[in-house]
Amino acid sequence: MKRMLLFLTLAATMMACTKDDDQDAEIASLTEQLNQLKTDLAGLTAQLSTLNSSNSALEAEVDALTATVSALQTSNATLTTDTTTMGATIAALSDQITALAIEIAALKGVPYAAPTAPTAAADMVMSIFSDSYTNVAGTQFNPNWGQSTVVTTEDYDGNDVMKYASLNYQGTEFAAALDVSTYSVLHVDYFTSDATALDFFLISSGPVEVAKALPVTSKGQWNSIDIPLSSFSPVVLSDLIQFKVVGNGTVYFDNIYFKKAAVVANPLAGTWKITPEAGSLAVGPAKGSGEWWSIDAAGVTTRACYYDDQYVFGTDGSFSNVMGDQTWVEGWQGGGDACGTPVAPHNGATATYTYDATAGTLVINGAGAYIGLAKAYNGGELAAGTAVPSSITYEVTVVDASNLTVHVNIGTGYWNYKLTKE
Repeated sequence: MKRMLLFLTLAATMMACTKDDDQDAEIASLTEQLNQLKTDLAGLTAQLSTLNSSNSALEAEVDALTATVSALQTSNATLTTDTTTMGATIAALSDQITALAIEIAALKGVPYAAPTAPTAAADMVMSIFSDSYTNVAGTQFNPNWGQSTVVTTEDYDGNDVMKYASLNYQGTEFAAALDVSTYSVLHVDYFTSDATALDFFLISSGPVEVAKALPVTSKGQWNSIDIPLSSFSPVVLSDLIQFKVVGNGTVYFDNIYFKKAAVVANPLAGTWKITPEAGSLAVGPAKGSGEWWSIDAAGVTTRACYYDDQYVFGTDGSFSNVMGDQTWVEGWQGGGDACGTPVAPHNGATATYTYDATAGTLVINGAGAYIGLAKAYNGGELAAGTAVPSSITYEVTVVDASNLTVHVNIGTGYWNYKLTKE
């Protein structure tokens, strides 16, 4: 028993010694790791110090660059101000130089520059003398008519101007007779500092010639004039052979051409139908009112044969009602207020129209021709046996390029229609 106890005591002592050796080894390992961490920390601390130094240097560089940018912005603002001032000074000097040149030209009695270039479309012009258009070929600008006038061409910045010096009279001959009967005016730009009389003639075969006086009160500047060709009657405008100028002094000419009247767009030209919507047919005591009656959506559907009727306005002033085989036939026409065969004379009349955009009026000329409802005319409504008027005047409002409102005064009120262009 004693031996057993002694053995156990010895074993325990040996195990304790082994455990102590393991702990010592672990402690030594941890100590080594701690020392390595200290070394690493020292290295990182050194790197951080270096980075802080670099950052301070970079901040200093940024501050320097910011100061440089600020200085450049200040310099730029100063330069911008100086440039603006210099530009204004140059512009003022340029204006003074131009004014002086104009004054010198006026003292010399010559134009400073060519007249303002015309803006009329080329297809509206027949040009005789102008750099802005293609001129009629073969024109003789200085025929020998025994005149004392000296004709030359002057160049103003690439623009030719015709000069008549010591003017008494001067002719211009065309290579062949011109037909200017479709043109409306003769345009002439002219300049004089000393002329006291200046007449411009158109001449047709015969000869038949008529003069129009050009005003010479505004001296030392370009003058522009549009002379109505109708004022040259009885000159035959379809057989124009010559120009003639009679006057005195020195005169410059440019932009001599015939011009057509501007074409005014006709907003009615085209094919229209009553707008297929509620309220497109209405009658009431005032223009635009539907107080007494106004068609609803169901009525539009019922009258489909009416809503496909066409009102055709030609560019030549012609007008026609196009109904096809069916339209809405009312009781006074012998119908049953239902779709049926159109009834004469309201069965597709061909007529004419006159539209006055300024007054907002439209006159349909032709018995049986109408807009909207056949029965509505100026002063009343047709009944069976009533004489059909030969014309009806409507009041028109152009809403836009595709929509109209049309009104007819029936005496006690107005029928009002909305139309849409196809």
